Amino acid sequence: MINAYDGENMLEKRMEVRPRHLENIDRLGKHVVFAGGRLNDEGKPVGSVMIMEFETKKHRPYRSLTPV
Repeated sequence: MINAYDGENMLEKRMEVRPRHLENIDRLGKHVVFAGGRLNDEGKPVGSVMIMEFETKKHRPYRSLTPV
């Protein structure tokens, strides 16, 4: 499981890189069990969470994805 929190005032940047995030999720394919945004108490995006499953530690394609 990956829990990622945005920095302050990052909504504009989040929306700018969203297409790349979705492309990366597509590239991970069947390994993605769940992916979604994290919201604060006001319902505003503050990060992301992703749950993935792999047969072994050796097969972790997410390590090759370009971080944003």
